[in-house]
Amino acid sequence: MISIWVIDIPLALLAASLSVAYLWSKRKYRGLPLPPGPKGWPLIGNVFDIPMIRGWEVYHKWCKELETGILYLNAAGTGIIVLDTYEDCISLLEKRSAIYSGRMKMRMIQDLMGWDFNFAGADYGSAWRRSRRLMHDSFNSKAVKSFQPLQLKMARMILPQLGENTDILPLLRHNTGGTILSITYGLNVQPKDDPFIESSEKGSQTLANVPYPGAYLVDHIEILKHVPAWLPGAKFKRDANKWRKLTLDMINKPFDALKAEMAHGTATPSFAYNLLQKAVNNAPEALYSEADMRNVSATLYGAGVDTIQILLGVCILSLLSHPDKMKKIQDEIDSFTHGSRLPEFSDEENFQYLKAFIKEALRFWSFVPMALPHYLAVDDVYKGYFLPAKSMVIPNVWQVRLLPIDDAD
Repeated sequence: MISIWVIDIPLALLAASLSVAYLWSKRKYRGLPLPPGPKGWPLIGNVFDIPMIRGWEVYHKWCKELETGILYLNAAGTGIIVLDTYEDCISLLEKRSAIYSGRMKMRMIQDLMGWDFNFAGADYGSAWRRSRRLMHDSFNSKAVKSFQPLQLKMARMILPQLGENTDILPLLRHNTGGTILSITYGLNVQPKDDPFIESSEKGSQTLANVPYPGAYLVDHIEILKHVPAWLPGAKFKRDANKWRKLTLDMINKPFDALKAEMAHGTATPSFAYNLLQKAVNNAPEALYSEADMRNVSATLYGAGVDTIQILLGVCILSLLSHPDKMKKIQDEIDSFTHGSRLPEFSDEENFQYLKAFIKEALRFWSFVPMALPHYLAVDDVYKGYFLPAKSMVIPNVWQVRLLPIDDAD
Protein backbone atom coordinates (compact mmCIF):
# COMPACT_ATOMS: atom_id res chain seq x y z
CA MET A 1 0.00 0.00 0.00
CA ILE A 2 0.99 3.61 -0.40
CA SER A 3 3.69 4.96 1.87
CA ILE A 4 3.14 8.17 3.80
CA TRP A 5 5.86 10.57 4.93
CA VAL A 6 5.06 12.64 8.00
CA ILE A 7 6.28 16.16 7.28
CA ASP A 8 3.78 18.64 8.66
CA ILE A 9 0.74 16.79 9.92
CA PRO A 10 -1.39 19.85 10.81
CA LEU A 11 -0.76 21.44 7.42
CA ALA A 12 -1.37 18.21 5.53
CA LEU A 13 -4.58 17.55 7.44
CA LEU A 14 -5.76 21.10 6.83
CA ALA A 15 -5.19 20.74 3.10
CA ALA A 16 -6.96 17.39 3.08
CA SER A 17 -9.85 18.76 5.15
CA LEU A 18 -10.41 21.67 2.77
CA SER A 19 -10.27 19.37 -0.25
CA VAL A 20 -12.69 16.86 1.25
CA ALA A 21 -15.04 19.64 2.32
CA TYR A 22 -14.97 21.02 -1.21
CA LEU A 23 -15.76 17.64 -2.74
CA TRP A 24 -18.52 17.00 -0.22
CA SER A 25 -20.16 20.35 -0.86
CA LYS A 26 -20.04 19.76 -4.61
CA ARG A 27 -21.58 16.32 -4.23
CA LYS A 28 -24.37 17.59 -2.01
CA TYR A 29 -24.98 20.43 -4.43
CA ARG A 30 -25.39 17.95 -7.24
CA GLY A 31 -27.49 15.63 -5.15
CA LEU A 32 -25.73 12.68 -6.75
CA PRO A 33 -23.44 10.03 -5.24
CA LEU A 34 -19.83 9.49 -6.12
CA PRO A 35 -19.02 6.17 -7.82
CA PRO A 36 -18.50 3.18 -5.50
CA GLY A 37 -15.15 2.69 -3.85
CA PRO A 38 -13.46 1.29 -0.76
CA LYS A 39 -14.41 2.99 2.47
CA GLY A 40 -11.76 5.52 3.45
CA TRP A 41 -10.58 7.21 6.60
CA PRO A 42 -11.76 10.65 7.73
CA LEU A 43 -9.85 13.49 6.05
CA ILE A 44 -7.19 11.34 4.36
CA GLY A 45 -9.68 9.11 2.53
CA ASN A 46 -8.09 6.12 0.81
CA VAL A 47 -4.44 7.15 1.16
CA PHE A 48 -3.59 3.87 2.89
CA ASP A 49 -5.67 1.79 0.47
CA ILE A 50 -3.98 2.79 -2.79
CA PRO A 51 -1.99 -0.28 -3.89
CA MET A 52 1.73 0.06 -4.59
CA ILE A 53 2.02 -3.34 -6.32
CA ARG A 54 -0.13 -4.66 -9.20
CA GLY A 55 -2.69 -1.93 -8.74
CA TRP A 56 -4.58 -2.99 -11.87
CA GLU A 57 -5.49 -6.30 -10.25
CA VAL A 58 -6.50 -4.68 -6.96
CA TYR A 59 -8.70 -2.13 -8.70
CA HIS A 60 -10.42 -4.83 -10.74
CA LYS A 61 -10.99 -6.89 -7.60
CA TRP A 62 -12.70 -3.92 -5.94
CA CYS A 63 -14.83 -3.35 -9.03
CA LYS A 64 -15.98 -6.97 -8.97
CA GLU A 65 -16.78 -6.83 -5.26
CA LEU A 66 -18.70 -3.57 -5.66
CA GLU A 67 -20.31 -4.68 -8.95
CA THR A 68 -19.23 -1.57 -10.80
CA GLY A 69 -17.21 -0.65 -13.86
CA ILE A 70 -16.19 2.73 -12.48
CA LEU A 71 -14.38 3.13 -9.17
CA TYR A 72 -13.75 6.22 -7.06
CA LEU A 73 -11.07 6.80 -4.43
CA ASN A 74 -10.15 9.88 -2.47
CA ALA A 75 -6.44 10.39 -1.80
CA ALA A 76 -6.30 13.21 0.72
CA GLY A 77 -8.66 15.28 -1.41
CA THR A 78 -7.50 14.19 -4.86
CA GLY A 79 -10.15 12.19 -6.67
CA ILE A 80 -9.05 9.02 -8.46
CA ILE A 81 -11.49 7.55 -10.98
CA VAL A 82 -10.62 4.09 -12.32
CA LEU A 83 -12.36 2.89 -15.49
CA ASP A 84 -12.55 -0.91 -15.56
CA THR A 85 -14.60 -1.54 -18.71
CA TYR A 86 -14.27 -0.82 -22.41
CA GLU A 87 -17.71 0.83 -22.44
CA ASP A 88 -16.79 3.34 -19.74
CA CYS A 89 -13.41 4.13 -21.32
CA ILE A 90 -15.03 4.88 -24.69
CA SER A 91 -17.95 6.81 -23.18
CA LEU A 92 -15.72 9.15 -21.18
CA LEU A 93 -12.27 9.29 -22.77
CA GLU A 94 -13.44 9.25 -26.39
CA LYS A 95 -17.01 10.57 -26.54
CA ARG A 96 -16.34 13.23 -23.90
CA SER A 97 -12.72 13.81 -24.83
CA ALA A 98 -13.15 17.59 -24.69
CA ILE A 99 -13.15 17.46 -20.89
CA TYR A 100 -11.14 14.25 -20.33
CA SER A 101 -8.10 14.88 -22.56
CA GLY A 102 -5.98 16.73 -20.03
CA ARG A 103 -3.09 15.11 -18.19
CA MET A 104 -2.79 14.88 -14.45
CA LYS A 105 0.25 16.55 -12.95
CA MET A 106 2.50 13.75 -11.68
CA ARG A 107 4.68 15.54 -9.15
CA MET A 108 6.90 12.62 -8.16
CA ILE A 109 7.68 11.58 -11.73
CA GLN A 110 7.67 14.95 -13.49
CA ASP A 111 8.70 17.56 -10.92
CA LEU A 112 11.04 15.55 -8.71
CA MET A 113 12.45 12.79 -10.94
CA GLY A 114 12.93 15.01 -14.00
CA TRP A 115 10.49 13.30 -16.35
CA ASP A 116 8.79 16.55 -17.30
CA PHE A 117 10.87 16.31 -20.51
CA ASN A 118 8.52 13.58 -21.80
CA PHE A 119 5.64 15.22 -23.63
CA ALA A 120 3.55 12.02 -23.42
CA GLY A 121 2.65 13.09 -19.90
CA ALA A 122 2.17 16.76 -20.75
CA ASP A 123 -1.14 18.55 -20.83
CA TYR A 124 -2.30 19.85 -24.18
CA GLY A 125 -0.65 23.21 -24.82
CA SER A 126 2.16 24.97 -26.66
CA ALA A 127 4.90 22.65 -25.33
CA TRP A 128 2.93 19.57 -26.35
CA ARG A 129 2.23 20.98 -29.82
CA ARG A 130 5.92 21.82 -30.37
CA SER A 131 7.02 18.34 -29.37
CA ARG A 132 4.31 16.71 -31.46
CA ARG A 133 5.36 18.75 -34.49
CA LEU A 134 9.03 17.83 -34.06
CA MET A 135 8.10 14.14 -33.97
CA HIS A 136 5.61 14.13 -36.81
CA ASP A 137 7.93 14.93 -39.71
CA SER A 138 10.25 12.01 -38.91
CA PHE A 139 7.80 9.40 -37.63
CA ASN A 140 4.73 9.61 -39.82
CA SER A 141 3.75 6.51 -41.80
CA LYS A 142 5.79 7.53 -44.85
CA ALA A 143 8.87 8.92 -43.12
CA VAL A 144 9.51 5.83 -40.97
CA LYS A 145 10.27 3.82 -44.10
CA SER A 146 13.63 5.58 -44.24
CA PHE A 147 14.59 3.71 -41.06
CA GLN A 148 13.91 0.26 -42.52
CA PRO A 149 17.50 -0.39 -43.73
CA LEU A 150 18.79 0.31 -40.23
CA GLN A 151 16.15 -1.96 -38.69
CA LEU A 152 17.15 -4.76 -41.04
CA LYS A 153 20.82 -4.21 -40.24
CA MET A 154 20.17 -4.48 -36.49
CA ALA A 155 17.94 -7.53 -36.97
CA ARG A 156 20.65 -9.30 -38.96
CA MET A 157 23.23 -8.36 -36.34
CA ILE A 158 21.44 -10.21 -33.54
CA LEU A 159 20.87 -13.48 -35.43
CA PRO A 160 24.28 -15.10 -34.69
CA GLN A 161 23.97 -14.14 -31.02
CA LEU A 162 20.58 -15.82 -30.69
CA GLY A 163 22.16 -19.17 -31.47
CA GLU A 164 24.89 -18.68 -28.87
CA ASN A 165 22.76 -17.68 -25.87
CA THR A 166 19.95 -19.33 -23.95
CA ASP A 167 18.90 -16.14 -22.18
CA ILE A 168 17.68 -14.11 -25.12
CA LEU A 169 15.70 -11.37 -23.37
CA PRO A 170 18.80 -9.26 -22.56
CA LEU A 171 19.88 -9.65 -26.19
CA LEU A 172 16.49 -8.49 -27.43
CA ARG A 173 16.60 -5.49 -25.13
CA HIS A 174 20.15 -4.53 -26.14
CA ASN A 175 19.30 -4.87 -29.82
CA THR A 176 16.09 -2.87 -29.40
CA GLY A 177 17.89 -0.15 -27.47
CA GLY A 178 20.66 -0.02 -30.04
CA THR A 179 18.15 0.34 -32.86
CA ILE A 180 16.39 3.22 -31.10
CA LEU A 181 19.64 5.04 -30.30
CA SER A 182 20.86 4.61 -33.88
CA ILE A 183 17.62 5.99 -35.30
CA THR A 184 17.52 8.83 -32.79
CA TYR A 185 21.18 9.91 -32.64
CA GLY A 186 22.97 7.97 -35.39
CA LEU A 187 25.14 6.24 -32.79
CA ASN A 188 26.94 2.99 -33.56
CA VAL A 189 26.32 0.95 -30.44
CA GLN A 190 28.69 -1.72 -29.15
CA PRO A 191 27.59 -5.39 -29.19
CA LYS A 192 27.66 -5.31 -25.40
CA ASP A 193 28.43 -2.93 -22.54
CA ASP A 194 27.58 0.10 -24.66
CA PRO A 195 27.85 3.27 -22.52
CA PHE A 196 24.92 5.02 -24.20
CA ILE A 197 22.62 2.04 -23.80
CA GLU A 198 23.77 1.82 -20.18
CA SER A 199 22.91 5.45 -19.42
CA SER A 200 19.61 5.21 -21.30
CA GLU A 201 18.72 2.01 -19.45
CA LYS A 202 19.48 3.47 -16.04
CA GLY A 203 17.45 6.55 -16.85
CA SER A 204 14.43 4.73 -18.24
CA GLN A 205 14.47 2.21 -15.39
CA THR A 206 13.94 4.96 -12.83
CA LEU A 207 10.26 4.77 -13.75
CA ALA A 208 10.20 1.18 -12.51
CA ASN A 209 10.55 2.59 -9.00
CA VAL A 210 7.11 4.17 -9.35
CA PRO A 211 4.49 1.41 -9.68
CA TYR A 212 2.08 3.76 -11.47
CA PRO A 213 1.31 7.51 -11.53
CA GLY A 214 -0.27 8.73 -8.32
CA ALA A 215 1.31 6.07 -6.13
CA TYR A 216 3.20 8.60 -3.98
CA LEU A 217 1.57 10.88 -1.47
CA VAL A 218 3.40 13.88 -2.95
CA ASP A 219 1.27 13.38 -6.08
CA HIS A 220 -1.76 14.34 -4.03
CA ILE A 221 -0.33 16.85 -1.53
CA GLU A 222 1.80 19.30 -3.53
CA ILE A 223 3.48 20.98 -0.58
CA LEU A 224 5.43 17.78 0.14
CA LYS A 225 7.62 18.30 -2.93
CA HIS A 226 9.19 21.33 -1.23
CA VAL A 227 10.41 19.51 1.88
CA PRO A 228 14.22 19.18 2.22
CA ALA A 229 15.65 15.78 1.36
CA TRP A 230 17.55 15.53 4.65
CA LEU A 231 14.37 15.67 6.72
CA PRO A 232 13.60 12.39 8.53
CA GLY A 233 10.80 10.61 6.69
CA ALA A 234 11.57 12.30 3.35
CA LYS A 235 13.09 9.22 1.73
CA PHE A 236 10.94 9.82 -1.34
CA LYS A 237 12.79 13.11 -1.89
CA ARG A 238 16.23 11.51 -1.53
CA ASP A 239 15.23 8.77 -3.94
CA ALA A 240 13.88 11.31 -6.41
CA ASN A 241 17.13 13.30 -6.35
CA LYS A 242 19.13 10.15 -7.09
CA TRP A 243 16.82 9.10 -9.91
CA ARG A 244 16.79 12.62 -11.36
CA LYS A 245 20.56 12.44 -12.01
CA LEU A 246 20.07 9.24 -14.01
CA THR A 247 17.22 10.83 -15.96
CA LEU A 248 19.41 13.79 -16.91
CA ASP A 249 22.20 11.46 -18.08
CA MET A 250 19.71 9.70 -20.34
CA ILE A 251 18.67 13.04 -21.84
CA ASN A 252 22.09 14.62 -22.24
CA LYS A 253 24.80 11.99 -22.86
CA PRO A 254 23.75 10.73 -26.31
CA PHE A 255 22.69 14.19 -27.47
CA ASP A 256 26.04 15.68 -26.44
CA ALA A 257 27.85 12.82 -28.19
CA LEU A 258 25.95 13.60 -31.39
CA LYS A 259 26.84 17.29 -31.15
CA ALA A 260 30.51 16.36 -30.73
CA GLU A 261 30.37 14.14 -33.83
CA MET A 262 28.72 16.94 -35.81
CA ALA A 263 31.48 19.32 -34.74
CA HIS A 264 34.07 16.85 -36.11
CA GLY A 265 32.09 16.13 -39.27
CA THR A 266 31.61 12.44 -38.44
CA ALA A 267 27.91 12.39 -37.54
CA THR A 268 25.46 10.03 -39.23
CA PRO A 269 22.04 11.39 -40.28
CA SER A 270 19.40 10.62 -37.68
CA PHE A 271 16.33 12.10 -36.04
CA ALA A 272 18.25 14.43 -33.70
CA TYR A 273 20.81 15.20 -36.41
CA ASN A 274 18.04 16.42 -38.72
CA LEU A 275 16.60 18.61 -35.97
CA LEU A 276 19.98 20.21 -35.29
CA GLN A 277 20.54 20.80 -38.99
CA LYS A 278 17.20 22.56 -39.29
CA ALA A 279 18.10 24.73 -36.32
CA VAL A 280 21.38 25.67 -38.00
CA ASN A 281 19.49 26.51 -41.19
CA ASN A 282 17.53 29.27 -39.48
CA ALA A 283 14.42 27.26 -38.64
CA PRO A 284 11.97 28.97 -36.24
CA GLU A 285 13.80 29.35 -32.92
CA ALA A 286 10.57 28.92 -30.97
CA LEU A 287 10.21 25.42 -32.43
CA TYR A 288 13.80 24.22 -32.70
CA SER A 289 15.18 25.22 -29.32
CA GLU A 290 17.92 22.92 -28.05
CA ALA A 291 15.93 22.06 -24.94
CA ASP A 292 12.98 20.89 -27.03
CA MET A 293 15.25 18.87 -29.31
CA ARG A 294 16.97 17.19 -26.37
CA ASN A 295 13.69 16.38 -24.68
CA VAL A 296 11.90 14.99 -27.72
CA SER A 297 14.91 12.86 -28.66
CA ALA A 298 15.17 11.40 -25.16
CA THR A 299 11.47 10.50 -25.24
CA LEU A 300 12.04 7.90 -27.95
CA TYR A 301 14.11 5.44 -25.90
CA GLY A 302 11.67 5.13 -23.02
CA ALA A 303 8.72 5.04 -25.40
CA GLY A 304 10.03 2.10 -27.39
CA VAL A 305 12.51 -0.11 -25.58
CA ASP A 306 10.13 -1.80 -23.13
CA THR A 307 7.21 -2.26 -25.50
CA ILE A 308 9.31 -3.68 -28.33
CA GLN A 309 11.29 -6.02 -26.07
CA ILE A 310 8.09 -7.31 -24.47
CA LEU A 311 6.42 -7.76 -27.85
CA LEU A 312 9.37 -9.77 -29.17
CA GLY A 313 9.45 -11.86 -26.00
CA VAL A 314 5.71 -12.57 -26.19
CA CYS A 315 6.06 -13.58 -29.84
CA ILE A 316 8.90 -15.99 -29.10
CA LEU A 317 7.12 -17.50 -26.09
CA SER A 318 3.93 -17.95 -28.11
CA LEU A 319 5.78 -19.67 -30.94
CA LEU A 320 7.59 -22.02 -28.56
CA SER A 321 4.28 -22.84 -26.86
CA HIS A 322 2.49 -23.47 -30.16
CA PRO A 323 4.91 -25.23 -32.53
CA ASP A 324 2.11 -25.87 -35.05
CA LYS A 325 1.59 -22.10 -35.41
CA MET A 326 5.32 -21.58 -35.72
CA LYS A 327 5.44 -24.11 -38.56
CA LYS A 328 2.55 -22.37 -40.30
CA ILE A 329 4.37 -19.03 -40.14
CA GLN A 330 7.62 -20.61 -41.32
CA ASP A 331 5.82 -22.26 -44.24
CA GLU A 332 4.25 -18.94 -45.21
CA ILE A 333 7.64 -17.21 -45.21
CA ASP A 334 9.32 -20.06 -47.12
CA SER A 335 6.60 -20.02 -49.77
CA PHE A 336 7.81 -16.58 -50.84
CA THR A 337 11.50 -16.61 -49.92
CA HIS A 338 11.98 -20.32 -50.82
CA GLY A 339 14.30 -20.62 -47.84
CA SER A 340 17.05 -18.82 -49.73
CA ARG A 341 16.92 -15.44 -47.99
CA LEU A 342 15.60 -13.62 -44.97
CA PRO A 343 12.33 -11.71 -45.35
CA GLU A 344 12.37 -8.02 -46.22
CA PHE A 345 9.91 -5.22 -45.51
CA SER A 346 8.83 -5.43 -49.14
CA ASP A 347 7.48 -8.93 -48.45
CA GLU A 348 5.06 -7.74 -45.78
CA GLU A 349 1.82 -8.03 -47.78
CA ASN A 350 2.63 -11.65 -48.58
CA PHE A 351 2.72 -12.63 -44.91
CA GLN A 352 -0.91 -12.22 -43.83
CA TYR A 353 -0.80 -14.98 -41.20
CA LEU A 354 2.38 -13.53 -39.70
CA LYS A 355 0.79 -10.08 -39.58
CA ALA A 356 -2.27 -11.50 -37.81
CA PHE A 357 -0.01 -13.28 -35.32
CA ILE A 358 1.80 -10.04 -34.47
CA LYS A 359 -1.51 -8.20 -34.01
CA GLU A 360 -2.69 -10.91 -31.64
CA ALA A 361 0.54 -10.60 -29.65
CA LEU A 362 -0.10 -6.86 -29.35
CA ARG A 363 -3.61 -7.54 -28.06
CA PHE A 364 -2.68 -10.41 -25.80
CA TRP A 365 -0.18 -8.57 -23.63
CA SER A 366 -0.81 -5.21 -22.02
CA PHE A 367 2.47 -3.32 -22.13
CA VAL A 368 1.10 -0.54 -19.89
CA PRO A 369 -1.40 -2.11 -17.44
CA MET A 370 -2.52 1.27 -16.10
CA ALA A 371 -2.56 3.98 -18.75
CA LEU A 372 -1.23 7.47 -18.10
CA PRO A 373 -3.81 9.33 -16.01
CA HIS A 374 -6.18 11.70 -17.71
CA TYR A 375 -7.46 14.83 -16.01
CA LEU A 376 -11.12 15.76 -15.67
CA ALA A 377 -11.36 19.47 -16.44
CA VAL A 378 -14.91 20.16 -15.19
CA ASP A 379 -17.56 18.48 -13.06
CA ASP A 380 -19.35 15.70 -14.91
CA VAL A 381 -22.28 13.32 -14.43
CA TYR A 382 -22.14 9.74 -15.71
CA LYS A 383 -24.49 6.82 -15.07
CA GLY A 384 -26.06 8.72 -12.20
CA TYR A 385 -22.72 9.40 -10.50
CA PHE A 386 -21.10 12.75 -9.84
CA LEU A 387 -17.52 12.92 -11.13
CA PRO A 388 -15.66 15.87 -9.55
CA ALA A 389 -13.47 18.18 -11.59
CA LYS A 390 -9.69 17.88 -11.13
CA SER A 391 -9.95 14.12 -10.62
CA MET A 392 -7.32 11.72 -11.92
CA VAL A 393 -8.94 9.36 -14.46
CA ILE A 394 -7.10 6.07 -15.03
CA PRO A 395 -8.15 3.44 -17.59
CA ASN A 396 -7.44 -0.09 -16.36
CA VAL A 397 -5.96 -1.27 -19.67
CA TRP A 398 -4.99 -4.63 -18.19
CA GLN A 399 -8.63 -5.51 -17.55
CA VAL A 400 -10.15 -3.87 -20.62
CA ARG A 401 -8.04 -5.91 -23.03
CA LEU A 402 -9.43 -9.15 -21.55
CA LEU A 403 -13.09 -8.25 -22.02
CA PRO A 404 -15.11 -9.33 -25.07
CA ILE A 405 -16.28 -6.36 -27.14
CA ASP A 406 -19.66 -6.64 -28.85
CA ASP A 407 -18.70 -4.62 -31.91
CA ALA A 408 -15.18 -6.00 -32.31
CA ASP A 409 -13.95 -6.56 -35.85
